[in-house]
Amino acid sequence: MRISTVFTRLTPNYNNWQKPSGSLGKCRSVDRTKPLYEERNHFGWEEWLFEDYHARKETCVGFLQAFNDKNKHITFVDIIHLYTRILEGNKPKQYYIGYIKDVKVLPYNQRAISTQQKEQMQKDLKEAKITNFPVNDKMWDKCFNIQFERKNVVFHENFLEKEIQLNRGQFRFSLYDLNNHPNFLFNQ
Repeated sequence: MRISTVFTRLTPNYNNWQKPSGSLGKCRSVDRTKPLYEERNHFGWEEWLFEDYHARKETCVGFLQAFNDKNKHITFVDIIHLYTRILEGNKPKQYYIGYIKDVKVLPYNQRAISTQQKEQMQKDLKEAKITNFPVNDKMWDKCFNIQFERKNVVFHENFLEKEIQLNRGQFRFSLYDLNNHPNFLFNQ
């Protein structure tokens, strides 16, 4: 199934989503008994989203939580707008990052990671002082779930200058259809 225009959240990152940047800015769950993945592990898989883009590869792969074990009926997205939510002190703020056009959602049998990619990602985690992540975690088998062309990315490197206001309930790592959530358009 193809969908048109949506927005979704990314884990905070201070390395332009090329590799993990550590625990700084990671959000906390309101429910202390159910910590967020980024809170528990000090990173999110989206933190490599623009690694291929910055490496100037024409075809890029990445991860969006919105397609991790959900939205399985979607195979293609015309435009995905991206924002992040960063905890500054005790107050989270949202920032517009940019968008990707013509995003292919990879089928489960195409989400494999090579040994070389895994080793590099493990090295990136160590450089960010993330050492408590289990090497045998099941996420390694599905850490790439989208594919897109470099030419279809509009990325704002100075994203901290683009604070946006979102409505209550728009903070999850979900897909939000702009037909149902038009307020996002007014924030860019």
